[in-house]
Amino acid sequence: MTGSSSSISAEEEARVVLQNNSHNHHGNIINTTNMFNAPMTTVQHANNVNVTLVTSSDWELLNTLPKHPDTSSQWSDYLEDSRGDDLTKIRGWGDDLDIKESMLWVHGPAGTGKSTLARQLAYDLQSQNRLAASLFLSVLSTDTFGPDTAFRLIGGEIGRAHHNAIPAVAEAARKCHGAALPVLVDMFIRKPLESLHLPHPLIVVMDAADEWRSHYHFITELESLSSLSSLVRFVVLSRSEPRPTRFKGISIRPYHLEPVSIEIMQKYLHARFEKIKWPFGRKPRDKDIANVCSLLERLRANPHDTLTAILHDRKPVEETHVLANLYFGAIRLLFPGPGDKEAIRELLGFMSVLQEPLPLEAFAALSGISAQAVTSMMMDLKTLQIRRPADSCTMVYPISMLFHASFGEYLQNTSIPLEISFLILLPPFHLRLAKACLRAVAQIPPNTDLDRLNLSPKSTYGAKLWPYHVVAGSSPVEPDLSLLRRMAGRWPAFRRLAQRTKALVLKRPTGRQNKLATRTAMMDLLEGVITFGQLSQWGPLFLKVLCPDCTSNPPSGDDAPSLMQAVAELLEGTSVSTMVFQVPCLEIAVRIDPYSADNWQSLYLAYSGLAETTDSLDPIHQSVRASQHALDIAQALQTDDSTRYMRSLANSLWERTERLGTEGDIEAAIVLERGTLKLCPSGHPDRSWSLGNLATSLYSRFRLFASAVDLEEAIVLNREALELCPSGHPDRSLSLNNLAASLHSRFELSDSAGGLEEAIALYREALELCPSGHPDRPTTLYNLASTLHSLFQTSGHVRDLEEAIALGREALLLRPTGHPRRPDTLWNLQIYLYDLFEARGTIEDLHEVIYLAEEALVLYPPDSSDHGILENDILFYKEELADFEVTDVPDHGLHSDE
Repeated sequence: MTGSSSSISAEEEARVVLQNNSHNHHGNIINTTNMFNAPMTTVQHANNVNVTLVTSSDWELLNTLPKHPDTSSQWSDYLEDSRGDDLTKIRGWGDDLDIKESMLWVHGPAGTGKSTLARQLAYDLQSQNRLAASLFLSVLSTDTFGPDTAFRLIGGEIGRAHHNAIPAVAEAARKCHGAALPVLVDMFIRKPLESLHLPHPLIVVMDAADEWRSHYHFITELESLSSLSSLVRFVVLSRSEPRPTRFKGISIRPYHLEPVSIEIMQKYLHARFEKIKWPFGRKPRDKDIANVCSLLERLRANPHDTLTAILHDRKPVEETHVLANLYFGAIRLLFPGPGDKEAIRELLGFMSVLQEPLPLEAFAALSGISAQAVTSMMMDLKTLQIRRPADSCTMVYPISMLFHASFGEYLQNTSIPLEISFLILLPPFHLRLAKACLRAVAQIPPNTDLDRLNLSPKSTYGAKLWPYHVVAGSSPVEPDLSLLRRMAGRWPAFRRLAQRTKALVLKRPTGRQNKLATRTAMMDLLEGVITFGQLSQWGPLFLKVLCPDCTSNPPSGDDAPSLMQAVAELLEGTSVSTMVFQVPCLEIAVRIDPYSADNWQSLYLAYSGLAETTDSLDPIHQSVRASQHALDIAQALQTDDSTRYMRSLANSLWERTERLGTEGDIEAAIVLERGTLKLCPSGHPDRSWSLGNLATSLYSRFRLFASAVDLEEAIVLNREALELCPSGHPDRSLSLNNLAASLHSRFELSDSAGGLEEAIALYREALELCPSGHPDRPTTLYNLASTLHSLFQTSGHVRDLEEAIALGREALLLRPTGHPRRPDTLWNLQIYLYDLFEARGTIEDLHEVIYLAEEALVLYPPDSSDHGILENDILFYKEELADFEVTDVPDHGLHSDE
């Protein structure tokens, strides 16, 4: 057998705990009294069918959940039989109850008709009462659409499609305000579907996954449903191939969507063009259609590595630029004159940065393009649209909601040759839209009663999104450290000067003014558009638009940075969809006043929290940048609290190390932790914390490079930290775990039995400090079980193995289906039980080994090394079982404890 048990690093968990002290949790279930609390009634009919009676309050709660926009008119009609084989195979996967995968990942390059296929699949499933929900993310996806909104939307769709699930969905809506994402998955998906008691799984169709920034975080949260393929399955459509290593707890079956034949292409284009009212006889000839199809045929005939670049890196086809030629030719045909091209560039630029659909008049007012011109150009652009909303004559949509994703990428791709490029730089459009939004906010009457205020669509969009557009349209700032160092000796006077400057931020004074060194471009941008009084009124309005249930208002503060900081603080603990607005608010604060270490510290925390919701690396890089600036400012001003900024930078570097495994970051983190330790001498209240953090970083470097020197130093530091956490200290169990984990790792390197005995004693004490319900109890049980198993492998005493199994069973109970550590816990427990089978030859143990290993198998990605190891182990176990059933139990020579 090739598997071996493993122990989680307590040092690693220690760092997570310390980080969480600086972050607000994103929410828990809140049991509140709700006006909609009428009981659900079930009536038993004579034909033994349970009919759930849905109360009016249940319906009202259901209607509070987000609804998917009507997409019935947004796509071209499905061409009959164009994807018949694919639909049959996908539906067959959904019908096969023997299949264990919970997700079918349909992937193919741009232009293969994935969205049309997804829509037809959703219609087919709906007609068979097999559809749970559908998410067309090219319509839904914006920078503010988060996983929590998606889970609520799915729950609402389940209730509207399957009325017997409404009571469970209503219960979720009642209890899950501000709840964490795993709770939303359980309450809005699992429980409503279980309440239906269906003999077959329902299907969730999710289109354009890779066009949604939060798709990685969303799919990761589906891990808890991975073992429930008989209840719910997901069909995901994406341009990129699935990457199972990123979704380790989810069993995914890839399905490559091949391009349709050239005959189908021509048939489709003929049918599509027949529905267009072509002005001035510009309808393409049959020859033109054949040429287009020929170009598309050439595109899919490119070498495999080029297609891989398109799928994984989203790069254009550099060899031929076929799509670029097609798009450029279409724009040149539809908008032939120089003035026409500039006009359409303006429209496409604003549509590219638009975050939400707007009524035509509101868009015209914000963009400065006349409604008549917008209507005329949109009529011409219908040739390129792949989605046609029913209200497209009265609404303007973000470009991603109307056109194929490749069109948006074409407009922003700087590598396309100039002769076929139609490049649109987005920052200038963001900035122009930001100023228009600010002017809309400034026009709101002062001292308005927010409860009675009925904002226009233009004002609502402006109040909600001006911070986002301002940040996207302006450049980041860097604090002038040389200025700070020069002023450090005269800091009180300098701060008074800075405060005076900030008082002028939003209202340009008349007459002669001194150009102060502390002025920034953000000050100039804002004060030319809005006054500080108007900005103070915006704060409560912004919160009202984002969080209608929010009852707190930000204090106006003395200056704009303080106001933006206060608004961001009130967004903490809200949903992920609203928390993304923290970053723009805090970016504005530091761009107005780049000399506040506290503002940079808050920005670091916001970026660090954002990094947990996306697979993008930019937030983690930005968190390092922000924490670095906070420390630089504190050190330049020689403040007394620079230690906490050093810890923050060390944490951000450690987080980037965990994400990227970069040697330079962990080295820098260790240097910083050593620096903080020097600032916490004997007797300092934070010394144990600094010791533990340095030990954590050293242990991380040990895990990366297997350096025994780092491990030994981590042990020494953990011992000192433990001495500073005597009985009754709140951090004692954490320190006990850290030291025990280090000693166990040393045993694995050197077979030092004495260190192993000490590790077991430390874990036992830690377990006593983690009673039932303690958050660290599962980890302590898991680690103690692993250490006892190591002791059994050394001593051969079955009692150690039996205790390890008992502890492992309890740890497994505390890590139910969906817990991220359940696969590892299953892995270890099946190894312990196999060793017990070898020790005493009881066939029941071997049966349980196979059961646990098979459960663990579906939780590891099919292409992972762990999955392969488990497959081999299961074959070995079953061969052993077959041999056992026809032979006597062998004597393995392991002695009992009697």
